Amino acid sequence: VAPTGSSSRTGFGRMLNPIGGSEAGGASKAWAATITISLAILYIVNSAGLIAFNKYLLHHDRFPFPITMVWLHMVGASVLGVLLYMLRPALFPSISSPAPETYVDFRTVVKCFVPVGIFFGTTLVLSNTAMMYCSIAFLQMMKEGNLVLVYIFTVTAGLDKFSWAQTMVGVWILAGCTLCIHGEMHFVWIGFIMQFCGQIAECFKLVVQQFLLSGQGYRFDPMSFVFYMAPVSAAIITIPMLFFEGHTAVWVAARAWYAWLGASVLLAFSLNVVVSMFIKHTSAVSFMLAGLVKDCCVVMASVMVFRDVVTPMQQCGFTIQLLGVGVVSLLKTFPHCFKESFVGGFKLALQEVMNGDSRALETAKLQPAKDKI
Repeated sequence: VAPTGSSSRTGFGRMLNPIGGSEAGGASKAWAATITISLAILYIVNSAGLIAFNKYLLHHDRFPFPITMVWLHMVGASVLGVLLYMLRPALFPSISSPAPETYVDFRTVVKCFVPVGIFFGTTLVLSNTAMMYCSIAFLQMMKEGNLVLVYIFTVTAGLDKFSWAQTMVGVWILAGCTLCIHGEMHFVWIGFIMQFCGQIAECFKLVVQQFLLSGQGYRFDPMSFVFYMAPVSAAIITIPMLFFEGHTAVWVAARAWYAWLGASVLLAFSLNVVVSMFIKHTSAVSFMLAGLVKDCCVVMASVMVFRDVVTPMQQCGFTIQLLGVGVVSLLKTFPHCFKESFVGGFKLALQEVMNGDSRALETAKLQPAKDKI
């Protein structure tokens, strides 16, 4: 990987176009491009694979216990996080490098991480439950509307400023969501309600996270945030797990599918590691583009692996959503481009995507905790 601040790591376009400079500089750019592409592929495959894997496991004939599965993921992340920290503390810079904005004591855990953990656990449980009733493609299309919900919540809470540009793009995304929902052939109300409530819980989590953590100056990298959040969420989820799924059938299914459950835990934890490495070694633009490709791959996996049907209306709606998400990502990544006008700013942002921009990379290295999980 090229040294921090070098031109080979200041943008997606430069990484993928290692032209010019000395032979050593060209080799460095080629290596940076290889790292970017490799991490992007790992992120896309890992993320889409985890969703498909959990969908397979949560079938009624296998392990239809979403609360227990989330609990296993949190316990696994806690144990594996401690082991990984002992082996490679450099992967947890917010913990291994002491700083005032990363110091966490018991009071911080109770005051900040517990409220966030409640919404975080609720989000995962409801989303996994919805997966038992609806197709992956349909749920992914619903998730695209999270950008609009988060914007509404943060503006209402006074954590973000109202913007006509983001409002117009939000309406565009909601139009795509409407087409996707209306075009669903196998609509199941309980799955829709579970997913929608899970998305509302995720929005509350982000708002509470921004207010309690970022608002008090705490800044965590992704791995350090999971290091603290996973055990808190596991403890919170234990109570509803014992109440709703603390019966013999769970343990019988767990014994029958223990190898698959273990693989799911490892896959979930590895996704956190890949995301952390991706953010560390690439640019904000690279992560944005990989996220859009990942969304497409999730829908494709739903169609190809589970034979789910995506109607032409949903295809049109999903395309509208992706375009809207891409525009919002540009607005967030290159806000300086849109000071004069929306159309002109859009052109400038696309130019910076192709040419690279060090400011986008620097702001992606250590964002407030609200942007990381």
